[in-house]
Amino acid sequence: FRRTLSPDSLDGPVQESIHGNGSSGTDRIHGDLLSIAQVGNVRFHSDSPGVPLLSGVAVVNNNVYFIDTYIGVNSNSCQGCINSSVHKVAVRDTRLRIVEAAVELHEEVGPVATTITAIAERAGVQRLTVYRHFPDDRALLGGCSARWMEDHPLPDPATWTGIQDPRCRLETALGTLYDWFRDSAPMLRSILPDETEMPELAEVLAPIWEYMREVAGGLSAGWGVSGDAQRLVRATVGHAIGFYTWDSLSGLGLSNPEAVKLMVGLVADVATDLRD
Repeated sequence: FRRTLSPDSLDGPVQESIHGNGSSGTDRIHGDLLSIAQVGNVRFHSDSPGVPLLSGVAVVNNNVYFIDTYIGVNSNSCQGCINSSVHKVAVRDTRLRIVEAAVELHEEVGPVATTITAIAERAGVQRLTVYRHFPDDRALLGGCSARWMEDHPLPDPATWTGIQDPRCRLETALGTLYDWFRDSAPMLRSILPDETEMPELAEVLAPIWEYMREVAGGLSAGWGVSGDAQRLVRATVGHAIGFYTWDSLSGLGLSNPEAVKLMVGLVADVATDLRD
């Protein structure tokens, strides 16, 4: 699909037209690029059913909307189709602004202290708009968690699970986890104290705690202990990989490598004492 959009292809005012090549690749967003001054008054024409009529980006009132519109039947006027497409993308844009506003406030004051009014003000919408997208705390926290985790994915255990030596495996894992704690610390410091007061937040955090339990189990293997000694080693590893352990050591002025060395030494000493 290669197509050039120009003022001749529109019925309505056009701010400017920027042409793309319609091919896949880094030089294409979704096809042709179009900047429209007043979408509501624009009509597009197509003689080919099912052919993309407009695929690209519309800039409306300084807001950027991604559009991908197809015409299913021959029509001299597709105003409704265009308006529908832009509206759907505008809804996604509004939802994203609400989520990002909520994420910022959660990091600043915590979820319990974050109000719908504050979210609406920061997102530039009405309170009812927030409720329309997120009718309750569970929906809002789920959206915020998904957005935040996009920028702060949990470390992949595959980074260390293939290491046979338990000490080296723990050292690699702690280095990776402590780097994640450092990057995530502003949010974690704000939300973790609210977990016991907000059941919906506890639900959102549950997968993280399950992840940490699985990591602790894997890092506790291979130390040459069994039975009750294994339980103690696992408890020590669980302490070492905890956020508050890292936060305490960081607050005492230790760098990540220093904190890793200290915790690896602690686990190794406990395992050695239990074997003797």
